[in-house]
Amino acid sequence: MLTFYRSTTGLPTNMVNIAINFDERIFSDGTNIDNQYYDFGIFFPVPTHYYIDHNCVLSDTPNFNNPKTPQITNFLAGVSSYQSPDNPGFGELDIVFTRPNDTGEAPYVTGAVFALASQDTNEAIIQAWYRNNLISSHGLNTGLLVGDNIVGFTGGKFDTIKILVKTFDMSIVITKLQISI
Repeated sequence: MLTFYRSTTGLPTNMVNIAINFDERIFSDGTNIDNQYYDFGIFFPVPTHYYIDHNCVLSDTPNFNNPKTPQITNFLAGVSSYQSPDNPGFGELDIVFTRPNDTGEAPYVTGAVFALASQDTNEAIIQAWYRNNLISSHGLNTGLLVGDNIVGFTGGKFDTIKILVKTFDMSIVITKLQISI
């Protein structure tokens, strides 16, 4: 059964098949990201996901420092955040899992977690989807200094995670993606 997962440290080592820190490939700050991590088993379908280099302002945010890590965002400085077409007032960032599995079915994963940051004390919704059907949805508060900011799902099949955040600027930042297949 698919369950929401939240921790300070991520998945147990024996559950992680793929770990992506977004430093596996280095891009210029602000590069539009979509299929650059496809061979790692992920795709960002919305054309407004950006790569932010090691010098991001999130250096004091738990799980985003020591060392500072590259991030994927739904915004650029001076550019509006990507707003969800289906959820007005929410910023959106989607991750599609593309790695084939041993069953012969369409690609899916059984777990994925990531470090999440947004502006302080904001409403966030993390959704797991499988073949365009909503499987699970979990609401939480998030912010820059929230310690247990590694979130996601484990224990079931899904092929997409949608991250929705309601803030004054609708900004979302992720890093340290861990995947179970």
